[in-house]
Amino acid sequence: MWQENKTTEPNYEQLHLRVMQLESKIEKLIEKSLEPQPKETYMDVASACRFLGISRVGIYRLMRNGELGFTHIGRQRRILVSELNKYTNKNKVNALPSIL
Repeated sequence: MWQENKTTEPNYEQLHLRVMQLESKIEKLIEKSLEPQPKETYMDVASACRFLGISRVGIYRLMRNGELGFTHIGRQRRILVSELNKYTNKNKVNALPSIL
């Protein structure tokens, strides 16, 4: 990393070069974070079970009752992550206000 000369004075040229490299890396990270992310991702039934913490029977019951949207891809059912988030937000119960 950053090394000092044998004297107690730091090498300002090396320090300046290192700062420039770090600034370049930060700019690349900022650009990468601003890139559009994929909006829709599908999960299989097993992953959706782990996401919601319920059984396969529970997932199929939610799909059959129309509470959880899904898509057939071939013979498999796939569930959008946004559908899972929508389902969890719909059933969310807010905490009671504190008495303190």
